[in-house]
Amino acid sequence: MDEKRKYRWIVISSAFAAFMSTLDSYIVNISLPTIAKYFHVGVDKASLVTLSFFLFITSTLPLVGKFVDKIGIKKVFITGYVIFTAGSFLCGIPPNLGMLLMARCLQGIGGAMLVNSAYSAISAFLPKEISGWGFSALSIAASLGITVGAPVGGFITGYFSWRWVFLINIPIGIIAMILAHRVLPESSPSDKKGHEKKSGFDFLGAIMSLVGLSLLVLGLNSGKVHGWASITVISMFISSALVLTFFVFWEKRQAEPLIDLNLLKRPSFAFASISTFLAFAFISGNAFILPFYLETLKGLKAQQAGMVMMIWSVVYMITNFFSGRLSDKIDTSILCASAMISAGASALFFSFALGYSGLTATVIFLAWMAVSYAMFVAPNNKHVLGMSLPGEQGITSGFYNTMSRLGLTVGVCIFQAIFSHALPHHPETGTHVHTLVPHEALLSGFTHAYLAGVIICAGAFTFSMLGRTRKGE
Repeated sequence: MDEKRKYRWIVISSAFAAFMSTLDSYIVNISLPTIAKYFHVGVDKASLVTLSFFLFITSTLPLVGKFVDKIGIKKVFITGYVIFTAGSFLCGIPPNLGMLLMARCLQGIGGAMLVNSAYSAISAFLPKEISGWGFSALSIAASLGITVGAPVGGFITGYFSWRWVFLINIPIGIIAMILAHRVLPESSPSDKKGHEKKSGFDFLGAIMSLVGLSLLVLGLNSGKVHGWASITVISMFISSALVLTFFVFWEKRQAEPLIDLNLLKRPSFAFASISTFLAFAFISGNAFILPFYLETLKGLKAQQAGMVMMIWSVVYMITNFFSGRLSDKIDTSILCASAMISAGASALFFSFALGYSGLTATVIFLAWMAVSYAMFVAPNNKHVLGMSLPGEQGITSGFYNTMSRLGLTVGVCIFQAIFSHALPHHPETGTHVHTLVPHEALLSGFTHAYLAGVIICAGAFTFSMLGRTRKGE
Protein backbone atom coordinates (compact mmCIF):
# COMPACT_ATOMS: atom_id res chain seq x y z
CA MET A 1 0.00 0.00 0.00
CA ASP A 2 2.86 2.36 0.82
CA GLU A 3 4.43 1.64 -2.56
CA LYS A 4 1.18 2.44 -4.36
CA ARG A 5 0.82 5.68 -2.43
CA LYS A 6 4.41 6.63 -3.27
CA TYR A 7 3.87 6.04 -6.98
CA ARG A 8 0.60 7.94 -6.89
CA TRP A 9 2.26 11.02 -5.40
CA ILE A 10 5.12 10.85 -7.90
CA VAL A 11 2.57 10.86 -10.73
CA ILE A 12 0.62 13.72 -9.13
CA SER A 13 3.76 15.82 -8.74
CA SER A 14 4.91 15.13 -12.30
CA ALA A 15 1.46 15.73 -13.78
CA PHE A 16 1.19 19.05 -11.97
CA ALA A 17 4.48 20.18 -13.53
CA ALA A 18 3.18 19.27 -17.00
CA PHE A 19 -0.05 21.12 -16.22
CA MET A 20 1.70 24.32 -15.08
CA SER A 21 4.05 24.43 -18.05
CA THR A 22 1.25 23.93 -20.56
CA LEU A 23 -1.12 26.28 -18.74
CA ASP A 24 1.36 29.14 -18.99
CA SER A 25 1.59 28.57 -22.72
CA TYR A 26 -2.12 29.33 -23.11
CA ILE A 27 -3.31 31.38 -20.13
CA VAL A 28 -1.45 34.44 -21.44
CA ASN A 29 -3.05 34.50 -24.92
CA ILE A 30 -6.37 35.81 -23.67
CA SER A 31 -4.52 38.66 -21.93
CA LEU A 32 -2.52 39.76 -24.99
CA PRO A 33 -4.97 42.43 -26.20
CA THR A 34 -4.94 43.93 -22.68
CA ILE A 35 -1.12 43.74 -22.49
CA ALA A 36 -0.84 45.37 -25.93
CA LYS A 37 -2.99 48.29 -24.79
CA TYR A 38 -1.13 48.60 -21.48
CA PHE A 39 2.30 48.87 -23.11
CA HIS A 40 1.01 50.77 -26.18
CA VAL A 41 2.29 48.23 -28.68
CA GLY A 42 0.87 46.47 -31.71
CA VAL A 43 -0.09 42.87 -32.35
CA ASP A 44 3.40 42.06 -33.62
CA LYS A 45 5.09 43.16 -30.39
CA ALA A 46 2.38 41.58 -28.21
CA SER A 47 2.94 38.22 -29.93
CA LEU A 48 6.49 38.18 -28.56
CA VAL A 49 5.06 37.64 -25.07
CA THR A 50 3.90 34.22 -26.26
CA LEU A 51 6.75 33.56 -28.68
CA SER A 52 9.54 34.22 -26.17
CA PHE A 53 8.13 31.52 -23.87
CA PHE A 54 7.63 29.01 -26.71
CA LEU A 55 11.04 29.78 -28.19
CA PHE A 56 13.02 29.15 -25.01
CA ILE A 57 11.06 26.10 -23.90
CA THR A 58 11.53 24.56 -27.38
CA SER A 59 15.22 25.42 -27.70
CA THR A 60 16.28 24.34 -24.21
CA LEU A 61 14.14 21.18 -23.93
CA PRO A 62 16.71 18.87 -25.57
CA LEU A 63 19.59 20.32 -23.54
CA VAL A 64 17.71 19.90 -20.27
CA GLY A 65 17.63 16.15 -20.89
CA LYS A 66 21.43 16.15 -20.66
CA PHE A 67 21.27 17.94 -17.31
CA VAL A 68 18.82 15.31 -16.05
CA ASP A 69 21.31 12.59 -16.97
CA LYS A 70 24.19 14.50 -15.36
CA ILE A 71 22.83 15.82 -12.05
CA GLY A 72 19.67 13.82 -11.47
CA ILE A 73 15.93 14.20 -11.95
CA LYS A 74 15.02 15.64 -8.55
CA LYS A 75 17.61 18.43 -8.67
CA VAL A 76 16.52 19.50 -12.14
CA PHE A 77 12.85 19.28 -11.09
CA ILE A 78 13.31 21.53 -8.05
CA THR A 79 15.56 23.94 -9.95
CA GLY A 80 12.95 24.13 -12.68
CA TYR A 81 10.31 25.18 -10.17
CA VAL A 82 12.64 27.82 -8.70
CA ILE A 83 13.38 29.31 -12.14
CA PHE A 84 9.76 29.08 -13.30
CA THR A 85 8.43 30.71 -10.13
CA ALA A 86 11.07 33.45 -10.21
CA GLY A 87 10.29 34.09 -13.86
CA SER A 88 6.57 34.32 -13.02
CA PHE A 89 7.30 36.94 -10.35
CA LEU A 90 9.36 39.01 -12.79
CA CYS A 91 6.61 38.67 -15.42
CA GLY A 92 4.14 40.18 -12.97
CA ILE A 93 6.11 43.35 -12.18
CA PRO A 94 7.78 44.52 -15.43
CA PRO A 95 8.06 48.30 -15.99
CA ASN A 96 8.18 47.80 -19.76
CA LEU A 97 7.63 45.19 -22.45
CA GLY A 98 11.34 44.41 -22.78
CA MET A 99 11.54 43.28 -19.15
CA LEU A 100 8.40 41.19 -19.59
CA LEU A 101 9.95 39.41 -22.59
CA MET A 102 13.16 38.68 -20.68
CA ALA A 103 11.13 37.27 -17.79
CA ARG A 104 9.13 35.10 -20.21
CA CYS A 105 12.40 33.68 -21.56
CA LEU A 106 13.40 32.76 -18.01
CA GLN A 107 9.98 31.20 -17.50
CA GLY A 108 10.49 29.16 -20.65
CA ILE A 109 13.76 27.72 -19.36
CA GLY A 110 12.05 26.72 -16.13
CA GLY A 111 9.17 25.25 -18.10
CA ALA A 112 11.52 23.11 -20.17
CA MET A 113 13.11 21.77 -16.98
CA LEU A 114 9.69 20.91 -15.54
CA VAL A 115 8.46 19.15 -18.68
CA ASN A 116 11.60 17.07 -19.17
CA SER A 117 11.87 16.18 -15.49
CA ALA A 118 8.21 15.18 -15.32
CA TYR A 119 8.52 12.67 -18.17
CA SER A 120 11.88 11.43 -16.85
CA ALA A 121 10.42 10.89 -13.37
CA ILE A 122 7.65 8.67 -14.70
CA SER A 123 10.14 6.64 -16.72
CA ALA A 124 12.71 6.33 -13.90
CA PHE A 125 10.62 5.97 -10.72
CA LEU A 126 7.59 3.93 -11.81
CA PRO A 127 7.67 0.20 -12.59
CA LYS A 128 7.25 -0.57 -16.28
CA GLU A 129 3.90 -2.26 -15.72
CA ILE A 130 2.31 1.01 -14.52
CA SER A 131 4.40 3.56 -16.43
CA GLY A 132 1.71 3.71 -19.12
CA TRP A 133 -0.72 4.96 -16.49
CA GLY A 134 1.81 7.60 -15.45
CA PHE A 135 2.36 8.88 -18.99
CA SER A 136 -1.40 8.92 -19.54
CA ALA A 137 -1.76 11.13 -16.46
CA LEU A 138 0.84 13.54 -17.89
CA SER A 139 -1.06 13.76 -21.17
CA ILE A 140 -4.33 14.45 -19.38
CA ALA A 141 -2.66 17.11 -17.20
CA ALA A 142 -1.12 18.81 -20.25
CA SER A 143 -4.49 18.75 -22.02
CA LEU A 144 -6.11 20.22 -18.93
CA GLY A 145 -3.59 23.09 -19.03
CA ILE A 146 -4.67 23.87 -22.60
CA THR A 147 -8.33 23.46 -21.65
CA VAL A 148 -8.50 25.85 -18.69
CA GLY A 149 -5.93 28.37 -19.94
CA ALA A 150 -8.30 30.72 -21.78
CA PRO A 151 -11.18 30.81 -19.26
CA VAL A 152 -8.88 31.18 -16.24
CA GLY A 153 -6.75 33.81 -17.99
CA GLY A 154 -9.85 35.73 -19.04
CA PHE A 155 -11.31 35.65 -15.53
CA ILE A 156 -8.08 36.85 -13.90
CA THR A 157 -7.46 39.57 -16.51
CA GLY A 158 -11.05 40.79 -16.48
CA TYR A 159 -11.65 40.89 -12.74
CA PHE A 160 -8.13 41.52 -11.40
CA SER A 161 -5.19 42.41 -13.65
CA TRP A 162 -3.15 40.84 -16.42
CA ARG A 163 -0.23 40.83 -13.96
CA TRP A 164 -1.99 38.22 -11.82
CA VAL A 165 -1.95 35.81 -14.76
CA PHE A 166 1.74 35.46 -13.86
CA LEU A 167 1.74 36.22 -10.14
CA ILE A 168 -0.77 33.44 -9.43
CA ASN A 169 2.06 31.00 -10.25
CA ILE A 170 4.08 32.07 -7.21
CA PRO A 171 2.06 30.46 -4.37
CA ILE A 172 1.17 27.50 -6.59
CA GLY A 173 4.82 27.05 -7.60
CA ILE A 174 6.01 27.13 -3.99
CA ILE A 175 3.47 24.48 -2.94
CA ALA A 176 4.35 22.31 -5.94
CA MET A 177 8.07 22.70 -5.15
CA ILE A 178 7.56 21.51 -1.58
CA LEU A 179 5.49 18.57 -2.81
CA ALA A 180 8.15 17.56 -5.35
CA HIS A 181 10.86 17.78 -2.70
CA ARG A 182 8.92 15.45 -0.40
CA VAL A 183 7.67 12.82 -2.85
CA LEU A 184 10.41 12.47 -5.48
CA PRO A 185 13.16 9.96 -4.67
CA GLU A 186 16.75 11.10 -4.68
CA SER A 187 18.24 10.18 -8.04
CA SER A 188 21.89 10.12 -8.94
CA PRO A 189 23.34 10.82 -12.36
CA SER A 190 23.50 7.91 -14.76
CA ASP A 191 26.38 5.58 -13.93
CA LYS A 192 26.15 3.33 -16.96
CA LYS A 193 29.48 2.06 -18.09
CA GLY A 194 31.13 4.45 -20.47
CA HIS A 195 28.38 7.03 -20.08
CA GLU A 196 30.57 9.63 -18.51
CA LYS A 197 32.98 9.45 -21.44
CA LYS A 198 30.30 9.82 -24.08
CA SER A 199 27.84 12.15 -22.48
CA GLY A 200 28.37 15.85 -22.71
CA PHE A 201 26.52 19.08 -23.02
CA ASP A 202 26.06 20.12 -26.62
CA PHE A 203 26.06 23.81 -25.78
CA LEU A 204 26.99 24.82 -29.33
CA GLY A 205 24.04 22.85 -30.71
CA ALA A 206 21.70 24.44 -28.17
CA ILE A 207 22.97 27.94 -29.02
CA MET A 208 22.62 27.33 -32.75
CA SER A 209 19.04 26.07 -32.42
CA LEU A 210 18.12 29.06 -30.25
CA VAL A 211 19.80 31.60 -32.58
CA GLY A 212 18.38 30.00 -35.73
CA LEU A 213 14.83 29.88 -34.41
CA SER A 214 15.11 33.39 -32.92
CA LEU A 215 16.16 34.82 -36.28
CA LEU A 216 13.23 33.06 -37.95
CA VAL A 217 10.79 34.40 -35.36
CA LEU A 218 12.19 37.94 -35.59
CA GLY A 219 12.03 37.83 -39.40
CA LEU A 220 8.38 36.78 -39.39
CA ASN A 221 7.65 39.31 -36.67
CA SER A 222 9.37 42.22 -38.44
CA GLY A 223 7.97 41.85 -41.95
CA LYS A 224 5.17 44.35 -41.39
CA VAL A 225 7.44 46.97 -39.83
CA HIS A 226 10.47 46.83 -42.15
CA GLY A 227 8.85 45.36 -45.25
CA TRP A 228 9.09 41.73 -46.41
CA ALA A 229 11.56 42.63 -49.16
CA SER A 230 13.74 44.77 -46.90
CA ILE A 231 17.41 43.93 -46.36
CA THR A 232 16.77 43.54 -42.63
CA VAL A 233 14.05 40.90 -42.96
CA ILE A 234 15.72 39.02 -45.83
CA SER A 235 19.00 38.96 -43.87
CA MET A 236 17.18 37.46 -40.89
CA PHE A 237 15.66 34.68 -43.01
CA ILE A 238 18.95 33.90 -44.78
CA SER A 239 20.87 33.91 -41.49
CA SER A 240 18.25 31.67 -39.88
CA ALA A 241 18.47 29.19 -42.78
CA LEU A 242 22.28 29.12 -42.62
CA VAL A 243 22.41 28.65 -38.83
CA LEU A 244 19.73 25.92 -38.83
CA THR A 245 21.41 24.14 -41.76
CA PHE A 246 24.73 24.17 -39.93
CA PHE A 247 22.87 22.94 -36.82
CA VAL A 248 21.60 19.91 -38.76
CA PHE A 249 25.11 19.03 -40.00
CA TRP A 250 26.52 19.57 -36.50
CA GLU A 251 23.94 17.31 -34.87
CA LYS A 252 24.65 14.52 -37.36
CA ARG A 253 28.30 14.50 -36.25
CA GLN A 254 27.58 14.31 -32.52
CA ALA A 255 27.79 11.04 -30.59
CA GLU A 256 24.84 12.13 -28.42
CA PRO A 257 22.98 14.85 -30.34
CA LEU A 258 20.35 17.11 -28.84
CA ILE A 259 17.90 15.80 -31.45
CA ASP A 260 18.37 12.43 -33.13
CA LEU A 261 17.80 13.37 -36.76
CA ASN A 262 18.34 9.75 -37.81
CA LEU A 263 14.69 9.18 -36.89
CA LEU A 264 13.77 11.17 -39.99
CA LYS A 265 15.38 8.54 -42.20
CA ARG A 266 12.19 6.51 -41.70
CA PRO A 267 9.71 8.07 -44.15
CA SER A 268 6.64 7.12 -42.10
CA PHE A 269 8.03 8.80 -38.97
CA ALA A 270 9.25 11.85 -40.91
CA PHE A 271 5.85 12.45 -42.53
CA ALA A 272 3.97 11.91 -39.27
CA SER A 273 6.31 14.37 -37.51
CA ILE A 274 5.66 17.03 -40.16
CA SER A 275 1.92 16.45 -39.77
CA THR A 276 2.31 16.93 -36.01
CA PHE A 277 4.25 20.15 -36.55
CA LEU A 278 1.56 21.57 -38.86
CA ALA A 279 -1.35 20.50 -36.66
CA PHE A 280 0.12 22.19 -33.61
CA ALA A 281 0.95 25.28 -35.67
CA PHE A 282 -2.73 25.79 -36.45
CA ILE A 283 -3.96 25.23 -32.91
CA SER A 284 -1.36 27.67 -31.59
CA GLY A 285 -2.09 30.31 -34.22
CA ASN A 286 -5.79 30.10 -33.45
CA ALA A 287 -5.22 30.37 -29.70
CA PHE A 288 -3.16 33.51 -30.33
CA ILE A 289 -5.41 35.34 -32.82
CA LEU A 290 -8.90 34.44 -31.54
CA PRO A 291 -8.75 36.64 -28.39
CA PHE A 292 -7.95 39.65 -30.61
CA TYR A 293 -10.95 38.81 -32.78
CA LEU A 294 -13.30 38.45 -29.81
CA GLU A 295 -12.08 41.57 -28.04
CA THR A 296 -11.70 43.87 -31.07
CA LEU A 297 -14.32 42.93 -33.64
CA LYS A 298 -16.84 41.48 -31.18
CA GLY A 299 -16.15 43.97 -28.39
CA LEU A 300 -16.00 41.36 -25.62
CA LYS A 301 -14.17 41.91 -22.37
CA ALA A 302 -11.32 39.55 -21.47
CA GLN A 303 -13.44 37.51 -19.04
CA GLN A 304 -16.23 37.20 -21.62
CA ALA A 305 -13.78 36.12 -24.34
CA GLY A 306 -12.38 33.52 -21.95
CA MET A 307 -15.83 32.08 -21.34
CA VAL A 308 -16.48 31.84 -25.09
CA MET A 309 -13.18 30.05 -25.64
CA MET A 310 -14.08 27.61 -22.86
CA ILE A 311 -16.46 26.00 -25.37
CA TRP A 312 -13.39 24.56 -27.08
CA SER A 313 -12.14 23.30 -23.73
CA VAL A 314 -15.35 21.55 -22.69
CA VAL A 315 -15.98 19.90 -26.06
CA TYR A 316 -12.33 18.82 -26.33
CA MET A 317 -12.34 17.19 -22.90
CA ILE A 318 -15.58 15.31 -23.57
CA THR A 319 -14.52 14.07 -27.00
CA ASN A 320 -11.06 13.15 -25.75
CA PHE A 321 -12.56 10.38 -23.61
CA PHE A 322 -13.68 8.58 -26.77
CA SER A 323 -10.82 9.31 -29.15
CA GLY A 324 -8.33 7.10 -27.34
CA ARG A 325 -10.63 4.08 -27.50
CA LEU A 326 -11.45 4.81 -31.11
CA SER A 327 -7.74 4.74 -31.98
CA ASP A 328 -7.64 1.12 -30.74
CA LYS A 329 -10.24 0.14 -33.36
CA ILE A 330 -9.44 2.34 -36.36
CA ASP A 331 -6.15 2.94 -38.18
CA THR A 332 -4.61 5.90 -36.34
CA SER A 333 -3.27 7.52 -39.50
CA ILE A 334 -6.78 7.46 -41.01
CA LEU A 335 -8.16 9.07 -37.84
CA CYS A 336 -5.45 11.77 -37.89
CA ALA A 337 -5.97 12.53 -41.57
CA SER A 338 -9.75 12.71 -41.14
CA ALA A 339 -9.34 14.98 -38.12
CA MET A 340 -7.19 17.41 -40.10
CA ILE A 341 -9.71 17.49 -42.97
CA SER A 342 -12.36 18.33 -40.38
CA ALA A 343 -10.18 21.01 -38.74
CA GLY A 344 -9.45 22.57 -42.13
CA ALA A 345 -13.17 22.62 -42.93
CA SER A 346 -13.89 24.35 -39.62
CA ALA A 347 -11.27 27.01 -40.40
CA LEU A 348 -12.73 27.50 -43.90
CA PHE A 349 -16.22 27.90 -42.45
CA PHE A 350 -15.00 30.42 -39.87
CA SER A 351 -13.03 32.45 -42.43
CA PHE A 352 -16.31 33.13 -44.28
CA ALA A 353 -18.37 33.60 -41.11
CA LEU A 354 -16.08 36.05 -39.30
CA GLY A 355 -18.20 39.03 -40.30
CA TYR A 356 -21.50 37.56 -39.12
CA SER A 357 -23.21 39.30 -36.22
CA GLY A 358 -23.41 37.53 -32.87
CA LEU A 359 -21.33 34.62 -31.63
CA THR A 360 -23.13 31.66 -33.21
CA ALA A 361 -20.47 31.13 -35.88
CA THR A 362 -17.71 31.36 -33.27
CA VAL A 363 -19.41 28.76 -31.07
CA ILE A 364 -19.87 26.38 -34.02
CA PHE A 365 -16.23 26.83 -35.07
CA LEU A 366 -14.84 26.24 -31.57
CA ALA A 367 -16.93 23.11 -31.02
CA TRP A 368 -16.12 21.79 -34.51
CA MET A 369 -12.41 22.42 -34.10
CA ALA A 370 -12.39 20.86 -30.60
CA VAL A 371 -13.90 17.62 -31.89
CA SER A 372 -11.39 17.59 -34.75
CA TYR A 373 -8.38 18.02 -32.48
CA ALA A 374 -9.62 15.57 -29.88
CA MET A 375 -9.74 13.04 -32.70
CA PHE A 376 -6.20 13.99 -33.74
CA VAL A 377 -4.08 14.39 -30.59
CA ALA A 378 -4.52 11.04 -28.82
CA PRO A 379 -4.46 8.92 -32.02
CA ASN A 380 -1.45 10.89 -33.25
CA ASN A 381 0.40 10.26 -29.98
CA LYS A 382 -0.20 6.56 -30.42
CA HIS A 383 0.67 6.68 -34.13
CA VAL A 384 3.97 8.53 -33.79
CA LEU A 385 5.24 7.03 -30.54
CA GLY A 386 4.15 3.58 -31.69
CA MET A 387 6.77 3.75 -34.45
CA SER A 388 9.64 3.79 -31.94
CA LEU A 389 11.85 0.73 -31.91
CA PRO A 390 12.68 -1.07 -28.63
CA GLY A 391 14.92 1.16 -26.52
CA GLU A 392 14.09 4.29 -28.54
CA GLN A 393 10.94 5.37 -26.70
CA GLY A 394 12.71 8.23 -24.91
CA ILE A 395 14.42 9.53 -28.05
CA THR A 396 11.19 9.31 -30.04
CA SER A 397 9.20 11.04 -27.31
CA GLY A 398 11.78 13.82 -27.09
CA PHE A 399 11.71 14.40 -30.84
CA TYR A 400 7.91 14.37 -30.86
CA ASN A 401 7.73 16.95 -28.06
CA THR A 402 10.27 19.14 -29.86
CA MET A 403 8.32 19.04 -33.15
CA SER A 404 5.01 19.83 -31.45
CA ARG A 405 6.45 22.77 -29.51
CA LEU A 406 8.24 24.03 -32.60
CA GLY A 407 4.87 23.95 -34.32
CA LEU A 408 3.37 26.00 -31.48
CA THR A 409 6.09 28.62 -31.96
CA VAL A 410 5.86 28.86 -35.74
CA GLY A 411 2.05 28.88 -35.67
CA VAL A 412 1.96 32.12 -33.67
CA CYS A 413 4.54 33.64 -36.05
CA ILE A 414 2.53 32.75 -39.15
CA PHE A 415 -0.83 33.97 -37.87
CA GLN A 416 0.68 37.18 -36.51
CA ALA A 417 2.56 37.90 -39.74
CA ILE A 418 -0.45 37.27 -41.98
CA PHE A 419 -2.82 39.24 -39.77
CA SER A 420 -0.45 42.20 -39.42
CA HIS A 421 0.30 42.25 -43.15
CA ALA A 422 -3.38 42.83 -43.91
CA LEU A 423 -3.55 45.88 -41.64
CA PRO A 424 -2.77 49.41 -42.86
CA HIS A 425 0.64 50.66 -41.79
CA HIS A 426 0.34 52.77 -38.65
CA PRO A 427 3.00 53.27 -35.95
CA GLU A 428 0.37 52.84 -33.25
CA THR A 429 -1.51 49.88 -34.73
CA GLY A 430 -2.54 47.66 -31.90
CA THR A 431 -2.56 50.21 -29.09
CA HIS A 432 -6.31 50.49 -29.41
CA VAL A 433 -6.60 48.37 -32.51
CA HIS A 434 -10.39 48.51 -32.64
CA THR A 435 -10.39 52.31 -32.85
CA LEU A 436 -7.26 52.93 -34.94
CA VAL A 437 -7.82 50.29 -37.61
CA PRO A 438 -10.94 50.22 -39.84
CA HIS A 439 -13.34 47.35 -39.28
CA GLU A 440 -12.87 46.12 -42.87
CA ALA A 441 -9.09 45.94 -42.46
CA LEU A 442 -9.39 43.96 -39.24
CA LEU A 443 -11.87 41.58 -40.83
CA SER A 444 -9.54 41.11 -43.79
CA GLY A 445 -6.63 40.32 -41.45
CA PHE A 446 -8.57 37.68 -39.52
CA THR A 447 -9.94 36.16 -42.75
CA HIS A 448 -6.48 35.80 -44.29
CA ALA A 449 -5.15 34.25 -41.07
CA TYR A 450 -7.83 31.55 -41.03
CA LEU A 451 -7.46 30.87 -44.74
CA ALA A 452 -3.79 30.20 -43.96
CA GLY A 453 -5.08 27.81 -41.29
CA VAL A 454 -6.98 25.92 -44.00
CA ILE A 455 -3.74 25.48 -45.96
CA ILE A 456 -1.87 24.35 -42.83
CA CYS A 457 -4.54 21.72 -42.07
CA ALA A 458 -4.46 20.54 -45.69
CA GLY A 459 -0.73 20.04 -45.32
CA ALA A 460 -1.22 18.11 -42.08
CA PHE A 461 -3.79 15.89 -43.82
CA THR A 462 -1.43 15.22 -46.73
CA PHE A 463 1.50 14.24 -44.53
CA SER A 464 -0.73 12.06 -42.33
CA MET A 465 -1.73 10.11 -45.45
CA LEU A 466 1.86 9.93 -46.67
CA GLY A 467 2.85 8.57 -43.27
CA ARG A 468 0.29 5.84 -43.71
CA THR A 469 1.37 4.87 -47.22
CA ARG A 470 5.00 4.52 -46.05
CA LYS A 471 4.11 2.76 -42.82
CA GLY A 472 6.32 -0.23 -42.13
CA GLU A 473 9.27 0.90 -44.24
